[in-house]
Amino acid sequence: MKLPSVIRTRPFSDSWFCSRYQVSPYRGCRHGCLYCDGRAEKYYVEGSFDQDITSRDDLPGRLTSDIRKLRERGYVSLGSGVTDAYQPLEAEKELTRQIASILLEYRIPAVVLTKSVLALRDLDLWSELSRTSSFHLLVSFSTLNEEIRKVVEPNASSVNERLDMIRRFRDACCPVSVLAMPLLPGISDTGEDSPLNFPESVRPDCIMPSTLTLRPGRQKDLFLDCIRKNFPEKLPLYKDLYRENRASGSPLDKYCDSLYRETSRILLKKGIPPMIPHRIWKGHVSLADEISFLLAHMDVLYSMRKVDTKALKKALLSYEAWIKTIRTDFNRRRSLSREYLDDLILMYSRNGSLSDLFGNEKLGQFFRDVLEKGMILDYINCRLDQNSQ
Repeated sequence: MKLPSVIRTRPFSDSWFCSRYQVSPYRGCRHGCLYCDGRAEKYYVEGSFDQDITSRDDLPGRLTSDIRKLRERGYVSLGSGVTDAYQPLEAEKELTRQIASILLEYRIPAVVLTKSVLALRDLDLWSELSRTSSFHLLVSFSTLNEEIRKVVEPNASSVNERLDMIRRFRDACCPVSVLAMPLLPGISDTGEDSPLNFPESVRPDCIMPSTLTLRPGRQKDLFLDCIRKNFPEKLPLYKDLYRENRASGSPLDKYCDSLYRETSRILLKKGIPPMIPHRIWKGHVSLADEISFLLAHMDVLYSMRKVDTKALKKALLSYEAWIKTIRTDFNRRRSLSREYLDDLILMYSRNGSLSDLFGNEKLGQFFRDVLEKGMILDYINCRLDQNSQ
């Protein structure tokens, strides 16, 4: 029987983490974060989420053959909403280190999401991958207050350990960004405890903020119980913000809008982008993904600056519908070369078809500069630059 690939290929590449592929060596997580979205029934994690961990011991042995079948350039993401590739079990299993060795052998770019300093064990491999291909570390924080961290992330690395890890990866010339998520309402969404307020000595390549989602069921019940026991004065706030019991777990729109305005203000003031900068992943993803990532990122960057982004949203929808059809045909016709998609994108750029697809000549010219001249969008000033790298 043919086994499914151990590499998950998304229908649309992930513009948040700029990755095309995903590898998850574990399911469940012993960090035991009480807010973790992976606890929700939606993800079908059986047993106790932070105790009954599933490890995919056969993954490294199968990874090499699956890598050889990949047809598009793109990052492999390690970690997901239901696991951390460097959770405590990794110290024993070393599955992530084996994966890192294989990615390095084939020079496959990688992005790792973690809140564990165990990642430092593999700094030798990741720094070499950063030199020969591309590597990006995303370190997660829900707060900069260690006492709060002990309550909501009982088995994760301390705040100071993570800050030191950022410095050490940066000293090794590895790009490092921060996942400021989830921002806990009334606890770490504002003020000195917020993970947006890093000391000047820690300057990540980007800070990606997001609010807490509480999906109805065991995830929400567990976290509200945590609030009741440890932050009882905040319980009325949580009951109000999450009273609609949305399937997505999102709080009230008015809170999300207010938080978005405040995080945008802080990041603009600091001169730190909210998305992974173009200069990091330029040349390591397919041209098809470069277009979709930039359209999605520009929507965020210009919205922060209160610029109307209707044209960008429309262009992204048109492009996604088009590229989905093109990719379906490409994946069905295995005789097509791996360069086929990039060549097609360049042809569409040169003959003006991208402008027609976007319905916007200015946007078409922007992508001609990006795709044909190799220019890079600076996310701080929102201008194209030939020398941003």
